[in-house]
Amino acid sequence: MVTSLPKISSPSEICEECVVGKQHRSQFLKGKSWRTKHVLKLLHSDLCCPKKLSSNGGKNYLMTFTNYFSKKP
Repeated sequence: MVTSLPKISSPSEICEECVVGKQHRSQFLKGKSWRTKHVLKLLHSDLCCPKKLSSNGGKNYLMTFTNYFSKKP
Protein backbone atom coordinates (compact mmCIF):
# COMPACT_ATOMS: atom_id res chain seq x y z
CA MET A 1 0.00 0.00 0.00
CA VAL A 2 2.93 2.35 0.65
CA THR A 3 5.38 3.09 -2.13
CA SER A 4 8.93 4.46 -2.24
CA LEU A 5 10.08 3.42 1.26
CA PRO A 6 13.83 2.81 1.63
CA LYS A 7 14.95 -0.76 2.21
CA ILE A 8 16.18 -1.23 5.80
CA SER A 9 18.77 -3.89 6.47
CA SER A 10 19.43 -5.38 9.90
CA PRO A 11 22.95 -5.07 11.35
CA SER A 12 25.22 -8.08 10.99
CA GLU A 13 27.00 -7.46 14.33
CA ILE A 14 25.62 -6.45 17.72
CA CYS A 15 27.61 -3.88 19.70
CA GLU A 16 28.28 -4.43 23.40
CA GLU A 17 26.80 -1.04 24.39
CA CYS A 18 23.44 -2.01 22.86
CA VAL A 19 23.35 -5.25 24.83
CA VAL A 20 24.32 -3.56 28.12
CA GLY A 21 21.76 -0.79 27.57
CA LYS A 22 18.95 -3.33 27.30
CA GLN A 23 19.83 -5.22 30.46
CA HIS A 24 17.71 -4.92 33.57
CA ARG A 25 19.25 -3.97 36.89
CA SER A 26 19.78 -6.62 39.54
CA GLN A 27 17.50 -6.65 42.58
CA PHE A 28 18.77 -5.35 45.89
CA LEU A 29 19.61 -7.95 48.50
CA LYS A 30 16.86 -8.05 51.11
CA GLY A 31 19.06 -9.04 54.04
CA LYS A 32 21.66 -6.33 53.50
CA SER A 33 19.46 -3.25 53.81
CA TRP A 34 20.24 -0.50 56.29
CA ARG A 35 18.22 -1.38 59.37
CA THR A 36 18.74 -0.30 62.91
CA LYS A 37 17.46 -1.70 66.16
CA HIS A 38 17.44 1.59 68.07
CA VAL A 39 15.87 4.99 67.51
CA LEU A 40 18.28 7.68 66.24
CA LYS A 41 21.10 5.21 65.58
CA LEU A 42 21.14 5.96 61.83
CA LEU A 43 19.84 9.22 60.37
CA HIS A 44 19.65 10.69 56.89
CA SER A 45 19.53 14.44 56.36
CA ASP A 46 18.73 16.64 53.37
CA LEU A 47 19.32 20.34 52.97
CA CYS A 48 17.16 22.27 50.50
CA CYS A 49 18.68 25.62 49.76
CA PRO A 50 17.94 28.62 48.96
CA LYS A 51 14.21 28.79 48.54
CA LYS A 52 12.53 31.57 46.58
CA LEU A 53 9.98 32.20 49.32
CA SER A 54 11.01 32.90 52.87
CA SER A 55 9.39 31.31 55.90
CA ASN A 56 7.53 33.31 58.53
CA GLY A 57 10.83 33.68 60.38
CA GLY A 58 12.63 34.91 57.25
CA LYS A 59 14.61 31.70 56.64
CA ASN A 60 15.39 30.45 53.10
CA TYR A 61 16.71 26.97 53.91
CA LEU A 62 14.97 23.71 54.83
CA MET A 63 16.68 20.77 56.55
CA THR A 64 15.05 17.38 57.08
CA PHE A 65 16.15 14.42 59.19
CA THR A 66 14.85 10.88 58.58
CA ASN A 67 15.18 8.20 61.22
CA TYR A 68 15.98 4.80 59.64
CA PHE A 69 14.41 2.91 62.57
CA SER A 70 10.90 4.23 61.98
CA LYS A 71 11.54 5.59 58.44
CA LYS A 72 9.68 8.73 59.41
CA PRO A 73 10.96 12.30 59.02
